[in-house]
Amino acid sequence: MRAAISGLCLAVAFLACGCARATPPSDEQAESSDVRQLMARSEAARAEILSGKLDPAAEAIAAAQAGDFGLIENHDISTQIRGVICHTPNGGAPAVRFSLAVSHAIGREEAALIAYTQTYNRTLVSQPAYGDADLCRVSSPADTFRSYDVTWVTRPARPVTSPPRNLHEAARRGDAEQVRRFLATTPVDRLDRLGMSPLAWAVARGNDSAISTLLDAGADPLTGSQSVSALRWAAALGRQAKFTQLLRWISPEMEARHWGKDRVWPAEYLEAAVGSGNVAIVRAIRTRPHYPVRELWPPLPNAEVLELALQDNSLRLANRLLDASLGRPAVRPDLVKLALKHGVDPNAVRNYESPLTTASNGIYPGTPEAVRLLLEAGADPNLMAHRDRPVWIAVRAMTLDRDRDEHDERALAIFQQLVKAGADLNLPDWQGRPGAWQLLFPLAYAPTKLAPSYDTPRLLELVVQNGADLNAEWNGKRMLALVEAQAGRESELAVTLRRLGAR
Repeated sequence: MRAAISGLCLAVAFLACGCARATPPSDEQAESSDVRQLMARSEAARAEILSGKLDPAAEAIAAAQAGDFGLIENHDISTQIRGVICHTPNGGAPAVRFSLAVSHAIGREEAALIAYTQTYNRTLVSQPAYGDADLCRVSSPADTFRSYDVTWVTRPARPVTSPPRNLHEAARRGDAEQVRRFLATTPVDRLDRLGMSPLAWAVARGNDSAISTLLDAGADPLTGSQSVSALRWAAALGRQAKFTQLLRWISPEMEARHWGKDRVWPAEYLEAAVGSGNVAIVRAIRTRPHYPVRELWPPLPNAEVLELALQDNSLRLANRLLDASLGRPAVRPDLVKLALKHGVDPNAVRNYESPLTTASNGIYPGTPEAVRLLLEAGADPNLMAHRDRPVWIAVRAMTLDRDRDEHDERALAIFQQLVKAGADLNLPDWQGRPGAWQLLFPLAYAPTKLAPSYDTPRLLELVVQNGADLNAEWNGKRMLALVEAQAGRESELAVTLRRLGAR
């Protein structure tokens, strides 16, 4: 069976490993055929793998000996190249052998496929003859790869000293002479499976001699998908000199060929430039007809760059900016202020959250300042979003015990701001219960079941000092009676409630 599987190499490089492309990448019919062939091969491989008769390490060694360097993908919601890291756009495999569907819910079959994939991929990329050694390597626990981190593509996966085997590899790590040698037999704008042109690789890896040689040979800085063209990489990496160099080679005819007769720059370019934080590149793009920024990706850039982007699409992008600036790993008050300046509604509820409910938990640094800015802009401290009010989010984020930490301090500062701004601790919750009830009875499916896991006497004192009514009734019941019945009359909680005025 090893021979049967090892021989299942497609006749095109678009989806296979080490084989020559039979048709140009623009031939949609051929590409569709390639996809069908890959699916058929993948289904056959899946059955053989699940039979338990295949040794993944032996299969990988046999594939390498046959010159088949395609990795195995696992995919459910997204595609993963398990066991290895590829320093490529979005971490994609430079060549694929099988694409094995794995259910999002991991069962016995899924575990077997994942285990096989990991061993196969790790063994393959470890072979001395592995053809994409500068692109992929065995992953380690220290890896922090993120698909949106464009800097991964700028560095090789590992050092390689052997001569380049093709034009794309020469563009990544070869000299001018090596690039010229491959240009004698390879079209200057040939795309690899990842959609990268040789010029795109040269720009991504900062290979100056290759860039100049390829441009002199007529390379098109816009060729390929707009997300991986050479010009976009220069923008995404904030390489102003490279961007300016490529821009000089772009003609109106070239723009019209790629972008239509109106020559409007696709949004990918401005988005990439904004993401890099390079003000000069952003300004250069904005002097030309262009589509506005649609999305923002972490990490968020500086406010100066975002101010320029907001001039194109102020309110729509400002809403996205506010949402993004309230997220992890740290809240950005400077960007909250910028979004509010451009007209964001501080009370808008999106994705079941208002800006205040998002920020009031105090989890991330910067949240107290963000809450202050939102309140000053008119945010309603009593607005309920998805069953919750900001003040009770802040309360639940505190423990006020002897292990008080920075998180507690932020939540307390937010609580105090909300109360000062008019937050009413006695407004009913989404089930109609008095406000303080949700502190002691937080279970939505059991609204009278005591669950005071994080309540301390100091926390109860805090909410009472700020107006919480412990005697408000719900459906003819009072808090104290329920606490005494479930925790005992002499429990610390019952004693504390009576001391604070509960009856």
